[in-house]
Amino acid sequence: EDTEPPVFQKIFNTNVLGVINMTHAALPFIKENKGGVLFISSLAGIFGLPEATAYSSSKMALTAIAGSLKL
Repeated sequence: EDTEPPVFQKIFNTNVLGVINMTHAALPFIKENKGGVLFISSLAGIFGLPEATAYSSSKMALTAIAGSLKL
């Protein structure tokens, strides 16, 4: 409850949208060359951390995105 929405926005812009934008731009080349994508996450992407809600949720979003891309 202490984390203001702009903090979430800043963290999601960096940790999620930054990754999505770069991955989206590279996907044609990755597919053409049968390459792969590697996302750097953390245990916070699996287990939420009570003092890092925005960070944890952004890393969980990366986990979901990576899973979707894999399929």
